[in-house]
Amino acid sequence: MVPSSTIDYLRRLLETYTLVIVKDNKIKFHSKDKTIRPIMDAVDTLRDELRNAIVADRVVGRAVVLVIANYPQFLYMPGC
Repeated sequence: MVPSSTIDYLRRLLETYTLVIVKDNKIKFHSKDKTIRPIMDAVDTLRDELRNAIVADRVVGRAVVLVIANYPQFLYMPGC
């Protein structure tokens, strides 16, 4: 279960970004791009660092889910 303080933090980040990946309360990746490209870039560049990371997105929703479904180490929070 994700603490409500983390959810609030992600909501604030999603006011600025369309995709945010957080791990241990640190932003590992963020983007303002409104396509699926940022999640693909994050998976390609961060790989093992993404284990137990939280992914929150504001725009692409289902597309991100389809990508990260192959990476079960993510915890996905659409739109928080």
